[in-house]
Amino acid sequence: KFYGNFNIKYVEEYIKNNDITKLTNNELLYLNSFITGSTTETANGYTIVGDYTIFRSIGNGGRLNFVYSDKAQNTNFTLTKVLSQSVYNTLGLELIVPQQQTNKVSWGNSNMAFSLGANKNIRITYKDGMFNVYTPENIYSEKVYGPVQITSNYGLLGVAGLKRAGKQALYHGAFELVKNSNSTFNLVNMIEVEEYLKGVVPNEMPVRFGLEALKAQAVCARTYAYGHMRHAAYPAYGAHVDDSTAYQVYNNILEHESTTRAVKETHGQLLYTAGGELAETYYYSTSCGVGSDAGVWKTDAAETLPYLQAGAIREGGDETIGTYLREEEHFEDFILHTNKEDFESAESWYRWTYTVEKPDVERMFETLKKRYQARPELILTREKETYIAQEPRKFFEIKSMYVASRGNGGVVDELILETDQGTYKVITEHNIRYVLCDGETKVKRAKGKDVEMPNLLPSGFFVLDAVQKDQNVVGYKLIGGGFGHGVGMSQNAAKAMALKGYSCEEILTFFYDGCKLADIY
Repeated sequence: KFYGNFNIKYVEEYIKNNDITKLTNNELLYLNSFITGSTTETANGYTIVGDYTIFRSIGNGGRLNFVYSDKAQNTNFTLTKVLSQSVYNTLGLELIVPQQQTNKVSWGNSNMAFSLGANKNIRITYKDGMFNVYTPENIYSEKVYGPVQITSNYGLLGVAGLKRAGKQALYHGAFELVKNSNSTFNLVNMIEVEEYLKGVVPNEMPVRFGLEALKAQAVCARTYAYGHMRHAAYPAYGAHVDDSTAYQVYNNILEHESTTRAVKETHGQLLYTAGGELAETYYYSTSCGVGSDAGVWKTDAAETLPYLQAGAIREGGDETIGTYLREEEHFEDFILHTNKEDFESAESWYRWTYTVEKPDVERMFETLKKRYQARPELILTREKETYIAQEPRKFFEIKSMYVASRGNGGVVDELILETDQGTYKVITEHNIRYVLCDGETKVKRAKGKDVEMPNLLPSGFFVLDAVQKDQNVVGYKLIGGGFGHGVGMSQNAAKAMALKGYSCEEILTFFYDGCKLADIY
C-alpha cells in the first residue's frame, strides 16, 4: 500500500527495493492518492494507460497493476474487478465503443492505441492460446498471450449481445480478457469502486426508497466490495466478485440520479465494527417484524459477528425478543398477529401464506438429495437413536413433518421429515425453504398479487401445519412473514425509517449494533 502524493519514480524505487516476484498472478497493490504523469508515459517497463492504469509485465504472464482516480476530483483511488458471467470461446466477442474516442489495447509489455469512429466495434478472437484483435481499419494479428486490457478513455465499453434489463449493457472502466485452460476466455470489468457502486445500488435497492435509505445501502455495498477486495472470490481471473446475486447485482438496471447522489454523499464511507474490522453488511428485502443473527447459516463465522443481532424491527427495537421467539408457541402467537409498530407492517411481504394441496414427494426427495450434496452435515438421516450424515434414500410417502427447533428471532432451524423409508432432519432456514417449496404453489401475500416461488420460499419465519390422512401427509400450510434470510439490514425497514427522519448513520447502527461509519478517503 502506498500513501501520500508521489510520482512514477517513487513507484519504480519501491519495486526496485522489494521482491515483487512473490506476488501471485493478477495480485493488486493499491494507491491512496493519484500518480502524476501525462496521459501516456513509459519508463523502464511501466506504462500509464489513459487515466487508469500503470501496467507492467512480471514474467510468465504475471503483472502488477497500479490504479488511481480521476485527477480532476483530487480523490484517492480504489478498484474492484467485476467478473462477467459470460464465458467466450474461439468464436470471440465484439466490444462496442458508443462514441468517437481513442482506445488503447495493452498486452505484455506492448501498448497499442487506435481511434474508432462512433459505434464501431472491436472484435477479439482466441485460438491456440493466443488473442487477435480486429478493428474496422486494422488487424493486429501478432500472437498475443495476454491478458489483454482494453480501456475507453472518454466513454463506455460494451459487449455486442450482452444486455441487461433488455438494453445494451455499457460499462465504465476497462475490460480485461483472461484465458482459461479449455480454449475459452473470460471477460473482466476493472472499475473504480465509486463508479462500480453507481451500477450496484439501483440494482440492490429501489431508487424510490428515500435518500437516507439509499445512502445506507451505498455504505453497505461499498463495505461489502472492500471486503472482497481483500479476499477475491475469483483469484484465477483476477476478479473480486461477479455481477450476479451471488455477490451484488451490477449494471442490470441503469444508473439513476437518486442512487448516484447516495453514492456521492457517502463517498469513501465504510462501516466498521467496534473492534476496527470491516463489518459484514448483510441485508435482505423485508422483515416480519423481527430479524435473526448469523447463526442461521451454521458457519464458524457466526461467533465473530455479534453485531448482527436478532431483535424487533420497530421504533426502539427489542433484543430480548430474539431468544423469546425460539419457543414454538411464542413464535406462533407472534406470526399469527400483526403489530402496527413494526416498521414494515404495511408491506405486502410482512405476512404471507403458502398452501400446498398435495405434496410433490418426488421433488422433495430430489431437493433433499441436492441439499445433501451441497452440505452433507446439514441433511441428516436417523439411525437408531441418533442422526448421521448419509445420502437420503428414495422415499414415496411422507408420514409426518414438523419444525423441531427455531433459531434466534423464531426462524426455522430444524425440520423433521418422517417418510416410509426413513426419518430426515433438515438443518438451516435456507435448506428448509428449498425442501418445502414445490415450485408450483403461489405465495399469497398480505397485499398485492400472488407470487410464484419456483425454488425457494420467501423466508424461514413461518409456522407449519401439516394435513394428514390415513397416516400420510397429504398437504401442508405455512403462515409466515418477511422476504429474505432475516440477517442484517431489512431494506424495507430502512425505507420506513428514512421516511420517519432517521439518518443513514442511524439506520446502519440500528441494524449493525455497535458499528460506526468511517471515511477511508
